Amino acid sequence: MTAHRTPRTVVAARALAVLLGLFAMAGPGAGVAGAHATLVASDPTNDEVLATRPASVRLTFDQPVESGGDGVRVLDPSGSVVSRGTVRTGGGGRVLTVAVDSEVPAGSYTVSYRVLSDDGHVISGSFLYHVERRTGSAPLEAARGGSAGSRLLQGLGRWVAYSGALLAGGVLAMALWVDRAGGRWSGGSDATRRLLLPAAAATLFGTGLLVLGAAAELAGGGLADGPGRVGELIGSGRSGGVLATRVVVALVLVLAVAGRPLLRRWPWVAALCVLATLVLPSIGGHAATASPAAVAVAADALHVLAAAAWVGGLGVLVLTWDGDRDRVRRFSAMALVAAPLVVLTGVVGGWLQTRSLGALTSTDHGRLLLAKLAGALAMLAIGLWARRRLAPPDATVGGLLGGLRAEALVGVGVLAVTAVLVATPPAVEAAARPVSLVRQAGDVTVRLQVEPGRAGPNTVHLYYLARDGSLAAVDAAELRVSARGVEPRRVPVTPLTPSHAVATDVQLTPGRWSFRLTVVTRGVPARTTFEVPIP
Repeated sequence: MTAHRTPRTVVAARALAVLLGLFAMAGPGAGVAGAHATLVASDPTNDEVLATRPASVRLTFDQPVESGGDGVRVLDPSGSVVSRGTVRTGGGGRVLTVAVDSEVPAGSYTVSYRVLSDDGHVISGSFLYHVERRTGSAPLEAARGGSAGSRLLQGLGRWVAYSGALLAGGVLAMALWVDRAGGRWSGGSDATRRLLLPAAAATLFGTGLLVLGAAAELAGGGLADGPGRVGELIGSGRSGGVLATRVVVALVLVLAVAGRPLLRRWPWVAALCVLATLVLPSIGGHAATASPAAVAVAADALHVLAAAAWVGGLGVLVLTWDGDRDRVRRFSAMALVAAPLVVLTGVVGGWLQTRSLGALTSTDHGRLLLAKLAGALAMLAIGLWARRRLAPPDATVGGLLGGLRAEALVGVGVLAVTAVLVATPPAVEAAARPVSLVRQAGDVTVRLQVEPGRAGPNTVHLYYLARDGSLAAVDAAELRVSARGVEPRRVPVTPLTPSHAVATDVQLTPGRWSFRLTVVTRGVPARTTFEVPIP
């Protein structure tokens, strides 16, 4: 045991240094990007009252999206679809445009969108505009939403796929660094090799469930609508391509493992497939859309690989338990390196998706991160207890199996939390919601709306109402914004109607901003101030 301590200590120290360097690179100087795409502008704008009927509706997102043929629909006051033709894409995938019938009645129109974000998640929402007058939105059922069944299927698929991939990674790690039979990973024990096929099958099955669930959610209907939209899903940009690749890799892994002569002849094929099943989710998930992306993807991939050695290896050890003390000690030495890597890379990835300590307790994503960290620390504590019991030269493994099973059971729970976590909007995005505030300026009630309400370019809407709630006409408006250390600057305001104005591309940094508004009505100026927090 003594001969192996120094190299492993050096490896762990070097890994820690690399991670600290990555963490420094990902600090305050790095830009923040939300993983899910967000609607940042529209034409017509939300709640806008138009004097004439628009020929089309245009949506602008902060990231590229895929919409399919009917990703954007416009519904008239009765709920009938009045959008026509396929959705046109422009602006590098960020702008979607759909034509609207010219012969439509006056009233309120609902714009419903359902698109695939660049991180592989389906984003949906709706807003209203009005032709001549407000009459109320279309029935909610007509605006279509995803089913709970499709989201449940995706969660189950992620959990099964992750469990299978980690178990396959554990087989690889155990064969290379613990069992060491023949110096080749296709060696190892027969019991260990037998775990490869169920692990590969679980990876393929879980990925298939994930694809079907995502396709059903993209369709906006029930699970029966999923199979017909699979082709559209996997052909829709980078995230769809990553999903398709994951299915192909899992299938190749099953075929390679099912034929034992093939595994012995070309073990590197199965090894590469195992590594690909572990790394590909990092390329097509939240990490790929974080900033800086290279650091986020590298940290996430290393996190999963280390988890495969620790959690996957633990699963292999429990499922192939033979009471060999030396085998347990070799696994313990491998886990002593892998476990800290899991925690440290998790901290780096968590920071990139959180960016503030407050978001850990104020958002679902942050609370799930804390739950995952608590589970990992519990596993680490159990592992250290087991290692301490093995420290004496004459120690036996009696009683250890119960502790290892408990550690593995906690690991299964952590995987379940992870499956939910990757489908939850990152804390940095969840903490940044559109800001809507109401203030009185003389006789005019002003509603200020800042979208998306986070650092970067924002769109500011100003809606003017009389005290009785009816629309109020404003002759002119001036808006100035300032923050601590930032001198007040005038923001150009464009009137869309006498009761609605907009300011576009308002650049805001994290902090508390003051929006000082002056409105002029019948020659009389009135002023008010909005305090807007930007995360």
